[in-house]
Amino acid sequence: MHGRLSVPSALLAHMNTDAVLIAVVTLAIGLALGWLIGAGLTRAQLAARLAAAETARDLQGSRVEALEADAGIAADLAQMVAPLAQTVTRLEAHVREFERERTDQFARLDGRMAAIAENDIQLQAATQQVLQALHSSGTRGSWAEIHLRRVVEYAGLRDRVDFGTQVNGVNGNGARVRPDMIVRLPEGGIVVIDAKAPLADVAGRDGTAQAKLLRGHVAALAAKEYWSAFPTAPQFTVMFLPNEGILSTALDADASLLEDALGKGVVLATPATLLALLKTIALGWRQQAIGESAQELLALGQELHARLGTMGGHLEKLGSTLGRAVEDYNRLLSSMESRVLISARRMRDLGGYAEEVPEPAPVEAMPRRPSAEELRS
Repeated sequence: MHGRLSVPSALLAHMNTDAVLIAVVTLAIGLALGWLIGAGLTRAQLAARLAAAETARDLQGSRVEALEADAGIAADLAQMVAPLAQTVTRLEAHVREFERERTDQFARLDGRMAAIAENDIQLQAATQQVLQALHSSGTRGSWAEIHLRRVVEYAGLRDRVDFGTQVNGVNGNGARVRPDMIVRLPEGGIVVIDAKAPLADVAGRDGTAQAKLLRGHVAALAAKEYWSAFPTAPQFTVMFLPNEGILSTALDADASLLEDALGKGVVLATPATLLALLKTIALGWRQQAIGESAQELLALGQELHARLGTMGGHLEKLGSTLGRAVEDYNRLLSSMESRVLISARRMRDLGGYAEEVPEPAPVEAMPRRPSAEELRS
């Protein structure tokens, strides 16, 4: 039993050894093939990587060249843009300065506008006060009288000499009247002036009402008959209106107002027309003053001429007196030389006096008689 089983065991052992050897050989061959295949693959990969690296290198070189070109272009562009950048910088500085000045100007403008607004408020308040005052007839009358006085003084007339204010008088009807002013004329006459400020409304825009109010004042002045209270006054009264618009507004609505007033002996005068009249009167006063000065100068010349004649007589008498005094002096000198000095010399010789007696010189010049006719008596 044991003998039959030993042969298969040895065979089995021999078969296992061959299988192992075959397996080892097969494994070795597989390893060799695998190494060869891996080496081939590795070389292929290395070759691919090398090609990719060379391609990347070429691309990098191209990029570097492109970047260098771009850098050159950027440098040239920066050199070209540098003046523009400086200009822009200066422009920015100017813009900032302009903005600052504009801000300051707006601040000053705001201050001025505030001041103007304040002045406007004050002006409105003052205007309102004036309007309220003009509603009063007394205030309007004072305003007209003040304007009248200013016009008269501007014309060159003097208070209490060439004109008078609030002068009392009695007219032909026995009524006491007192005009606002009388202006004296050079020859003794006077012009009566009464100042009025008739305003139908404060603004004076209602021409019809203004004309009606003026006609009422004209009738009142005509009824006073100032010319009968002052005999040297002409038969008219000047009604002074302190504003040109008062008369022009009324005449626009009533063109016959001026002629009707003249027919009643009332002359409507504005500052311009009254100033022309007063300038004429002032010229007359100056002419009279010049004439009076000429008369005084003539009288003074005549008086001076007469006094020169009197002084000439006195001068001639003084010359005669001086002439006689010179003759008397020369006679006294001759007597002194012929009688006194001889005795004095003898006394000197006898008494031994050393001092000489002075000998006065005669006066040769004589007073000159006046040659001017005015100085001869």
